[in-house]
Amino acid sequence: MEYTGERIVLEAKECSPETLLFKEHAERYKFAAKFVPGKRVLDIACGVGYGSEILYRLGKPQSIVGGDISDEAIQYATSRYKDLKNVRFQKLNAESLALENKSIDVTVSFETIEHLEHVERYLQEVDRVLAKDGVYIVSTPNKDVTHSETNVVDNPFHYHEFVLEEIEALLKSKFPTVAIYYQREYKPTAITSALSSVSKWKSLYRRVIPRIIRVDLRNYLFPDISNDVRIYPTHPGVSPLYFVFVCKK
Repeated sequence: MEYTGERIVLEAKECSPETLLFKEHAERYKFAAKFVPGKRVLDIACGVGYGSEILYRLGKPQSIVGGDISDEAIQYATSRYKDLKNVRFQKLNAESLALENKSIDVTVSFETIEHLEHVERYLQEVDRVLAKDGVYIVSTPNKDVTHSETNVVDNPFHYHEFVLEEIEALLKSKFPTVAIYYQREYKPTAITSALSSVSKWKSLYRRVIPRIIRVDLRNYLFPDISNDVRIYPTHPGVSPLYFVFVCKK
């Protein structure tokens, strides 16, 4: 498979297992694995199947269905992980899941919701296939970071990104219990915070100073993203690059 900048391709150097990109994706599945022992699991947007393999190896679920809209990804996953017992991969549309009502105990859906045009339809489908007391684990980028004044990332694969209040309200409209976690803390430096509080100095810094001294200091003074990929319960004052939610029916 060709790496497009979005879906993990294990053979691509940009997202091979030793890269930060792969590690942050894999950590989400390691986090989810503790919720799946003995459960019927759905991995929505499973891509090439590496996450389903992590859930299988660490979580010991009863079964796993890995679903993705890409025929190529499903063919890849089916071939690579054909020896995993009670794990199957099939083409699935997240907005119209070809699965029985209440047939799933835990749905895992990482970096999916921002890709979907019809989010309400998708959440209704997740709710439909989840059994009583089912768990839905979802991650998504934090728009307050990806579209901050110092860090604008326009992803052509995303229909919509969410600030915390927006995604939290959306999930709570469907699930009685929603626990919030974060991954990769956004860490402003003291200098950056001071500059950000005074718009004219920030403008001077961004537009004038680098031209004068011929050095772009943004890599030194602008907010930094931590390389710590672990997932923690969120708390006031933390701006994560990604939110992770554990939702329960």
